[in-house]
Amino acid sequence: MSERRMPERRSPERRTVAIASLVLLLVLLVAVNAISNRLFSGMVLDFTEDKLFTLSDGTRQILKEIDEPITLRFYYSEKLGKTVPSFVPYVNRVRELLERYRDLAGGKIRLEIYNPEPFSDIEDKAVGAGLQGIPVNRTASENAYFGLVGTNSTDDEETITFFNPSRERFLEYDLTRLIARLAKPKKKVVGLMSTMPLGEPRSRVNRFGKPWTIIKQLSARFTLRQVRNETGPVDSKLDVLMVVHPKRLTPAALYAIDQYVLRGGKAIFFIDPHAETAGRQSRFGLNFDTGSDLPGLLEAWGVEVVKDRVVGDPSVAVRVRTPGTDGRPQQIVEYLVWMGLGKRNINRDDIVTTDLRRINIASAGIIRKTKGSKIDLVPLLISSPQSMQIDANLIRFRPDILKLAADFKSGGQVLIMAARLRGKVKSAFPKGPPAAPAKKKGKDSKKPAQKDTKKKDAKKKDAKKEAKAKHLTQSLKGINIVIIADTDLMDDRFWVSQRAYFGRQVTVAVADNGAFIINALDNLAGSGALIGLRSRGQAARPFTLVQDIQRKASLRLRAKERDLVEKLKQARGKLAELRSKTDATGKSILSPAQIKAIVEFRDDVLRTRRELRAVQLAMRRDIDRLETRLQFLTIGALPILIALIALLVSLVRGRRRRRRYAVTQSRG
Repeated sequence: MSERRMPERRSPERRTVAIASLVLLLVLLVAVNAISNRLFSGMVLDFTEDKLFTLSDGTRQILKEIDEPITLRFYYSEKLGKTVPSFVPYVNRVRELLERYRDLAGGKIRLEIYNPEPFSDIEDKAVGAGLQGIPVNRTASENAYFGLVGTNSTDDEETITFFNPSRERFLEYDLTRLIARLAKPKKKVVGLMSTMPLGEPRSRVNRFGKPWTIIKQLSARFTLRQVRNETGPVDSKLDVLMVVHPKRLTPAALYAIDQYVLRGGKAIFFIDPHAETAGRQSRFGLNFDTGSDLPGLLEAWGVEVVKDRVVGDPSVAVRVRTPGTDGRPQQIVEYLVWMGLGKRNINRDDIVTTDLRRINIASAGIIRKTKGSKIDLVPLLISSPQSMQIDANLIRFRPDILKLAADFKSGGQVLIMAARLRGKVKSAFPKGPPAAPAKKKGKDSKKPAQKDTKKKDAKKKDAKKEAKAKHLTQSLKGINIVIIADTDLMDDRFWVSQRAYFGRQVTVAVADNGAFIINALDNLAGSGALIGLRSRGQAARPFTLVQDIQRKASLRLRAKERDLVEKLKQARGKLAELRSKTDATGKSILSPAQIKAIVEFRDDVLRTRRELRAVQLAMRRDIDRLETRLQFLTIGALPILIALIALLVSLVRGRRRRRRYAVTQSRG
């Protein structure tokens, strides 16, 4: 028998080497960690779709431009995290982001963190700063706080009263905007000229109406200054002129706008061939004069907004519920002129729209260059090639949504709904300022003294000479203006929703309409640092695949549905006509042939109704198939995949065991 070999004992030298290796490995791990913290502390790996954890270039630019120290006081009650644990991850993100701002600011930001305990001096400071308290006990006697107060060296103060988790994707924008306001407290001035109320219609509850959310946002971001429609020269101190739904402007107002733009003034125009909001704001909701324009101005600049024509696009149309009429049940159908524009419809190369993801727009007009125009027209919002031009008169009063969908015919052309204009242009008033309107004289008006008349005439002549001397026949430099062929995108109905949160109504954006308008004003006013942040907080994330299937099925089956409905209507009419034939006593006087016809019409009605139901069910078939596939992929596919992997591993192991067994047998 062979002697069994005893295991060798590890020598003391080998044990020492092993222990030393472990110690060196530990030291190396600590050293690598320390070096990486020093070298890579500013690096962040962000794999989220919208780069939610990566600071934008705009934020970095604003942090570099801070001239004087800014103090940020972060108030967070630890009781809030204990009471509502779901807040803790968001609190950590806010704190980490604030610390990153402090580190990147190069010592220009001082961060202070406070825990406002109930009935403490710190709580008094939080309340005094206007922070919103959240009750954390049943009696509501104790409040928790989660907000921020920022101050600069001149005692300007900005606050975020409460970090609402529903605005988490807006977090960087909110913080950067707060710092930007403290770094440069002076606001840009926006002159607002509008011929329509920019808010909800007046009611018994609110005599003055409720301003739209976009107006509140503009008021917070800019200094808004009203510009009268019957204006003289537009103030050159304005940073941007904003003209909304211009209707029946006087020649003097048109001339003032023309000269302002030609002198290099920045402007944004909202011109709409059919402003649904204007119709809704009118008495009884009836208003057929819903269009607006700038007669002569746009044509002189080389563009036009096509009159009485709006864009209809089934590829991005919003689905709405229609009332049941003429034997048709209520249906959900694409309203062609209400569109939810996505990334394919938004210019990714212009700084105003590069980060926008969704714009909701209603009955928008068409912008195009005039014949022979040399203006540089940069599209910002466009339709798909499937779109068509629709007569605005078809939608001004009780539009037939089903008929619009059934009569749709693709124009095969991309239509522009918003654009930027650049380049040199000529004046719409080549001969100089328009003549002042003659004043009507009353019968009893007294004639002024001859001396006063001469003085006034002399002043008028001097004013005319001065105006002619300042008159421009063409732009001094290339103009830079934005035209949006829609006003309804400003209406709250199309881009914000109200949500209840801790007993308060919170306004949440479901589209980037507000971001689009503020981006344009920021850019025209010369401040673009915040543009890359604003659109990162959209709450709506539509299931685009389902929407595409719905639209394709609707377009394929809508015409057939219309024919069946018309056929059903005719059959019912003939049936009612035959049944109405009676004699003087009220008895039926139908012949056998007519009775047979009634039976056939009844059968025809029933058959048509069955076909109509089949068509309407077919519209859901593709959606149901997609739902079944998704359920399989999310519920059944993963367990099946795991089972297949386990089976494959089992087969491989079994084959290896058989090979080893065969080798052992061959050696034995």
